[in-house]
Amino acid sequence: MLSGVVLLYAAHAVVALAPARATATARHASVHAQSEPAAAAREPIAYYRDPDDAYFEKLAKLPPVDEAAVDALVAERSRLRAAFEYDAADAVKAQILALGVTVVDVRGQEAWYVTPRHSRTLEAAEAAEVEEGR
Repeated sequence: MLSGVVLLYAAHAVVALAPARATATARHASVHAQSEPAAAAREPIAYYRDPDDAYFEKLAKLPPVDEAAVDALVAERSRLRAAFEYDAADAVKAQILALGVTVVDVRGQEAWYVTPRHSRTLEAAEAAEVEEGR
């Protein structure tokens, strides 16, 4: 018997079983080798401003956000994430958050907004005030 290896005698073959830890380690190594991303394998994700956000920004009487600047920062962050440069992407996200902007990273719903989600309900008087101001 070899150290750490169990031999099983089948009808016409001898099968050597490696210890479970070595097998699991080898299996995980092969999975990680297969899942290593290629440098240019991912496309940056396009983010957009939530369609209702400008309306609620006006309703909340917030100062208007510089959409071009936010779009540029969000696009830069998306490019960095696609290139697997997560530390730099986190630094850009900190700049975005400093502007009072929230970024949503849910797959298929990538967006950014200024107004909090819980403030999205209108009272009748508030809705009339906004309608008059248009």
